[in-house]
Amino acid sequence: MFLRFVSAAIDPDSQCELGLFQASDLLADESLDEFYMEYLDELYDWFKQHMPVPDRLHRAWESRTDARTAICWYKADADRFVGRMWELVAIYREYGLPIKLITTDRPGYVTYEDAYQIAAVPCSDTFSRVCPHRSWR
Repeated sequence: MFLRFVSAAIDPDSQCELGLFQASDLLADESLDEFYMEYLDELYDWFKQHMPVPDRLHRAWESRTDARTAICWYKADADRFVGRMWELVAIYREYGLPIKLITTDRPGYVTYEDAYQIAAVPCSDTFSRVCPHRSWR
């Protein structure tokens, strides 16, 4: 099982729901109080220090201009990362940003994997759940 936290905001390029790190810009326009601003900075710093950054988000045989970008998912047993994500969810929701958790057993073609997460180009059934505003090509 794989987990992904998404916002209601849609990425203009991919037409997919933004994950929480991409959606962080939505909070920049809000007037966060000092406590939440510091808390967010602490959380983002923690992820930067502890979370590996995927180095490949496209299938190897596709050119970057033709390729669909992979979507990152947490592994179900990545408890320490998922727990910190719930902290982010609480802040986003406090400021009125709807966030949902989606799960799948079929994330798609895996382009990257580490102990905590994968990046996968979605298969058709997963694609329709994470990119509801875009047609499958």
